Amino acid sequence: MADYAVPTMTQVALSERSTAHRAFGRRRLESVDVLLALLALTGGLRLVHLAAGRTDFEAQPVARVFALSHLQSYPGVPTGASSPFGWAQLAGYDLLTRAFDRQAPVDAVREAAVVAALGTAVLLWILAKRAGLPNWAATGTVVVLAVSPLAIGVQRLVLAENLAALWLLAALAMIHTARGLGRDLLVSVFLLAAVLTSPLAFAMLPTAGWLLVRHRDPNRAVTIGVTFTLALGLAFGPAAGLLRPSLGPGSGLGSWVGLDPVVVTIAVVVSVAGLWSRTWRPFGVGVVLLAIAALWQGPAALTLALPFALLTTAGTLRGAALARAPRHRRQSGRRRYSIPVVIAGYLVIAALTASWISGFAVLRADPPPPTLTEGAQWLRDNASGSRVVADDEGWTELAAAGWPTGSLLVAAACAADCETADWVLSTPALRSRKPALPELTFAKPAARFGDVEVSRVSTADAEPPAKEQGSRARAGSMLATSPRVRLLADADALRGGQVDPRLLATIAAYVSLDPLKIVALPAIPGEDSAGQPRRRVVLTGDDPAKIAQFFGGQRDIFRPASVATADGLVTVTYSLFPPGGLLAPFDTP
Repeated sequence: MADYAVPTMTQVALSERSTAHRAFGRRRLESVDVLLALLALTGGLRLVHLAAGRTDFEAQPVARVFALSHLQSYPGVPTGASSPFGWAQLAGYDLLTRAFDRQAPVDAVREAAVVAALGTAVLLWILAKRAGLPNWAATGTVVVLAVSPLAIGVQRLVLAENLAALWLLAALAMIHTARGLGRDLLVSVFLLAAVLTSPLAFAMLPTAGWLLVRHRDPNRAVTIGVTFTLALGLAFGPAAGLLRPSLGPGSGLGSWVGLDPVVVTIAVVVSVAGLWSRTWRPFGVGVVLLAIAALWQGPAALTLALPFALLTTAGTLRGAALARAPRHRRQSGRRRYSIPVVIAGYLVIAALTASWISGFAVLRADPPPPTLTEGAQWLRDNASGSRVVADDEGWTELAAAGWPTGSLLVAAACAADCETADWVLSTPALRSRKPALPELTFAKPAARFGDVEVSRVSTADAEPPAKEQGSRARAGSMLATSPRVRLLADADALRGGQVDPRLLATIAAYVSLDPLKIVALPAIPGEDSAGQPRRRVVLTGDDPAKIAQFFGGQRDIFRPASVATADGLVTVTYSLFPPGGLLAPFDTP
């Protein structure tokens, strides 16, 4: 009979420990896989919708972040919410990643908000687990946050509250960890960073305090409270000029809630019900306070409340389900649901699906046309080095394109300096404020790109006399019917008085010497829509070199801004704003 070795107690203990370690390792790998999937879902949906839906309240934060990331000063005055610490965080990201070199200014700063949303997803999952939710509930909470059109809409915006939510989640997750002086100091730092980023974070301080008291460790609560209070006093006292944030007038709440009304309704109702749950009451208090703040702060309060509202909703619903289930069913793990509960569940899923379909339809709106970019490009081509007045968005666009910031003025802050500017890059927002800026005089637009206009500040030379239109039309018709002029294109522009009088006069002078072909009278982008005469012509003839020499040899007001020759074609371009009275009556050459 064979001998069999009997395992010793030490071998059995080692085997059990090895099995436990392998199981723990598998759970950690599963958690990593879940987090990676949640990050991919969260980041992907926000990047897809990154460029859609510009908002007016993003213009000044983007300008301030751009100035900070380029170590420049911004001349504008605060007109909305202010968060020096929040803008510094966004500028630090853009400075490290060179985001402004890769994409438009607004999208560059929104990219930092998307990174903050990724951190929010991870920390929400960790907090949900530490607060007692099982894996499936924690994962479901983050999935709803990742997929909700409302969350996507607000978490990609340039809002300091996106960063404040990150700091708050980190602080609350740290409160649920093991105690220690280092961890307690980190909790104080995270809470301070949250309230310095956004004053709305004060609404979640009762939640943090409640959780600390619940852990029944007075020393820890005192350490965190005293450290936080001392640091807050310094930040809002001696350092208030550098760090103190402020709230803006807010914006409409209805349009944002309309992105996902079902989730908002369920989250608010269940969070209020969570006030009767001992476990989730601290979170419910914070969510209710933020919901009240959202009535006048709109998306700023929504983006801060969403993660905590979804967490409170998941915890409250799970607690209610466990409380209604009989003890033997909870122990066996089996669940039986009544028909009304099943029907209600299906109705919620149907309503949620319809809500998300509608919300994503709004989010999928096409990005705005690059009219401001085109206006800035026109200024670079035609008025480089001039002093330009713009609003916050225009200042950023020009500064990002390399315009010297010393030559850029912000309309809301330039006061008497507006009169020293040469040009105005105006958006509808700036023009709506024109009555409040009497020192800023707009001339007739020199170029128009959609709803963006480029105008001279001084009215001098800005608008030719009305009678010039008829003189240009008469002179153009004579040239069009001349046997010495062969018109290959744009006859309507020539006959309709849409050509610069300096071009008409110099063409008439040349065809008195040699025949000439007018190949095209190309419009310079933005100028036709602004009613400016065409000041560029493409010519050819028997001797292109002679044509180029003739036009390049003109003097004074008839000297072109540029004369270029290529492939037998001569392109002549004049500067803006021809003087009046140049067209005297002349006979057909």
